[in-house]
Amino acid sequence: MAAHGSSTGQGASGTSKDAKDAKNAQDAQDAHDAHDAEDGANSGPAARTVVAASESKTSLAARASSARIDASKVRIAWHKPTRSARLNFANLTGCEEACHRFETGQYTVLKQLCNAFILRDLNGDFFVELGSVPVWANEPDILRPMSEARKKDPTTTAFPDAILFGRYDSDGDYDIIEDLCQSEWNVHDAVLRLGPLAAWEDYTAVRAPSKEFEFVVQFLHEDDATHTVQQLHDKPIPFFGDTPYKLSVRHVYSTRLRVPDKAYAIMASTIAKYAASDWTARQMRFTVEDAAKNGTRVLRLEGTQKQNVVQARATLEQALAGMLVAWRNEPDGTTTPVWLPAFSRRSAAGQRPRRVQRAFEKLEDAYQALVKTDERRKELRVVCSPEHMEDAIADLADLVEELEDGDENDEDEDDEGQDDHRAVVRGEEDHKPVVCDEDEPRIVVRDTEEHRAVVGAVE
Repeated sequence: MAAHGSSTGQGASGTSKDAKDAKNAQDAQDAHDAHDAEDGANSGPAARTVVAASESKTSLAARASSARIDASKVRIAWHKPTRSARLNFANLTGCEEACHRFETGQYTVLKQLCNAFILRDLNGDFFVELGSVPVWANEPDILRPMSEARKKDPTTTAFPDAILFGRYDSDGDYDIIEDLCQSEWNVHDAVLRLGPLAAWEDYTAVRAPSKEFEFVVQFLHEDDATHTVQQLHDKPIPFFGDTPYKLSVRHVYSTRLRVPDKAYAIMASTIAKYAASDWTARQMRFTVEDAAKNGTRVLRLEGTQKQNVVQARATLEQALAGMLVAWRNEPDGTTTPVWLPAFSRRSAAGQRPRRVQRAFEKLEDAYQALVKTDERRKELRVVCSPEHMEDAIADLADLVEELEDGDENDEDEDDEGQDDHRAVVRGEEDHKPVVCDEDEPRIVVRDTEEHRAVVGAVE
């Protein structure tokens, strides 16, 4: 029993010792961590890097919602009447060559693209069937591009022996189709009855190379434009009864921006890429007016889908606003705008330090950029082409690092505060302000009728 008790006591003692050692080790680790945390707090803020930050989705949404979109314009269009034509060739080779050139756009009829197919008649002869041929086109209009090609290459076989015109696509007689070609005046009268117009633009001539009549009218009031769309869209052309030709009437949403000409000149190539790749595909039109005398330029966006115009305007504003220069905090990746008092145009010390101003001008000349400061929002932005943005941000990061060292005013001390060594006092006789040096006696005159005591302050 005694032996058993001794063994149990030793085991308990060993367990207590292990627990005590573990507690001491934990206390030592906690003290080490607390010391590291204190060192980190004393060493300053966490590491951060100057980067170019784009606007958040929330900011873009707010920008888009506040955009002024005009809806007073209406686009009115309808298809031009067409017919078919049959081109007979001496052999299949001529048919294939002519069909290929019509399909690829090398041959056109009155500058209008036509559909082309190779068919075979009951006699076994091959011919080319042309579709979408303008109703006013005649045989010389079809032969003209072929004759020009044969002059360049006399061996070509893509020249028809005969041309036969088919029926009109409207299933009507030629008089009705000719009247349709002039129906823009009838549509004009119908539109005038719906409200007063401010402008009538983009008129498409009857014989222009287009498959549609198209024009845009602008009403004085947006309500009249909305009423016109409701009354005329998908309706037969006025005064022609039951015809296969119907009007397509849609709102044209437009917006305009007045921007600095220098900012547009910097981003013109980037904006042109947006217009060519995205806006044109969405059937939007982007126009740029000539620069005004005050150094600004007006940009316009138009489209039949309001949301597309709103998004395009937001993209345009973001490009011209530039990238935000921000701190990126390394632990969590968040960004905060970079702003220093020296960036302000009117700081406590007076004008912006010339060292900072020269750095901005040097950066603008080197990268064809524009540095913008927003004192109200405390933001620094750079308008620059994407290929130069990284280098511009790197130069600004170097400038920020130098300014944070506290020597931003070194070069301006000689020029600032000259007025600190001057004193403005009131003269004794004429009471006009006079200036004297600080090292000279300053005379202050009490300008009262009771007494005019002169008090001198001499160093």
